[in-house]
Amino acid sequence: MNFGWLGDIFLLYQNRLNSLYEATEEDLAEFLNFNGFEVLLPVSRSHHPDISFIRIIPSSDEKTLTLFLHDSYYKDWFTDEWGARYGFLAIADRYQKFGCNFYLASYYHFSYLINDDYEAAKKIMVEKIKK
Repeated sequence: MNFGWLGDIFLLYQNRLNSLYEATEEDLAEFLNFNGFEVLLPVSRSHHPDISFIRIIPSSDEKTLTLFLHDSYYKDWFTDEWGARYGFLAIADRYQKFGCNFYLASYYHFSYLINDDYEAAKKIMVEKIKK
């Protein structure tokens, strides 16, 4: 799904305020689809190949999503199954203005995965390690 200028304004790199830093297209965020929900995460598109969906919990009114994700962008953390414990939690709110309908994550942070989420992440890790 292409949201034009909305995706372009969502430049998210830690150094984005540094005037010496030159942003590239890889620094732009893009929408990801998780179970039919279009979500804009606060990470650059260079992370996208490393992000795997684990679980999503929509609120009863579908205005907020809670997502459990596995983001193995930082390869040094993910060299064996133990690394599967390190997941990410995202909280995204629905944005429905100006003809748009998507979710914007205002929170994306490291979290430990446990129980079924950890087991799902282990399966993802095994596949990634095989590659």
